[in-house]
Amino acid sequence: SSKYAGDYDPDTQADLVLALMDHVGVERAHLVAHSMGSLIALTVAQRAPERVGRVVLAGAWVYEDQVPWSLRASRTPGMGELIFGLWYAENLDWRFTLSFYEPSRWITEEVMDRSKAALALPGARATALQTIRDLDLAQRQLDYGRVTAPVQLVYGRDDQVARPPYGERLAGQLPHAELAILPQCGHFPMLERMHEFNGIVLDWLAEDER
Repeated sequence: SSKYAGDYDPDTQADLVLALMDHVGVERAHLVAHSMGSLIALTVAQRAPERVGRVVLAGAWVYEDQVPWSLRASRTPGMGELIFGLWYAENLDWRFTLSFYEPSRWITEEVMDRSKAALALPGARATALQTIRDLDLAQRQLDYGRVTAPVQLVYGRDDQVARPPYGERLAGQLPHAELAILPQCGHFPMLERMHEFNGIVLDWLAEDER
């Protein structure tokens, strides 16, 4: 998608989700999110609980402790521009390796070419940097207990990006949450364990009909 200049904080992103629901005439929806998108889903559920049914979060990346040191350092003016200028599009193959239990199966030449093209889009670096600076996870992570929607958490046992212990932490913090940990699976359960993941999602959402 286009990379516009502006705010990328979770509240703004949540407002965009709600605005999209308004635009297409959806009063209430289930939310399924992955990685940092989980923060947006939780924010939507906090800001408009009457409009959210059930929630599924895969590999939720929502805690300050999950942010690597390089991204934390990027919040400092000047340092972020330097880090993203030198590192943002570099070592993609190594960084992708951390996301999969079977990286050789998923990190293909086509995937790498598409990823490099996405990173080369005008404004991509600035947008990514602004997103990191707008996260404010240290404060937001204190409020996840306010989410009243039922939440299904799905983590890969071998996820090196979000890591399962954070799923256990989040499950303990959310009032109505269940946690599923899939074996032989990294940060993308919807790919590496597609059938199991789809089954969990459909079963969880079907509970809303009963």
